Amino acid sequence: MNTEEMLVEFKRLNDNYITEDIVIGSADGKALYPSLDIPFAVEKACEIFYNSTIKVVGIDTDELELYLALNKTEKQVKDLGILQYCPTRRVRRGRPRP
Repeated sequence: MNTEEMLVEFKRLNDNYITEDIVIGSADGKALYPSLDIPFAVEKACEIFYNSTIKVVGIDTDELELYLALNKTEKQVKDLGILQYCPTRRVRRGRPRP
């Protein structure tokens, strides 16, 4: 589908099916993601999620704790107030994290 066809389809959908306030930030998916302001996008996504009625069930909390411990610094998880839930190394020897 070329750009003109896609814009015509957006207009048709907006005119016939969209009844809520919806904003499309970009129709160019290839350039959209590298152009996003990541901290702003994360903040807005979290804000929408927290204000929604979505219920998250079935989370493997052990895996989530391990993921956070491996992918975030101790300071980051401490600042989030979740350090007590994350596993820590028993010994400080070995290769340091990058």
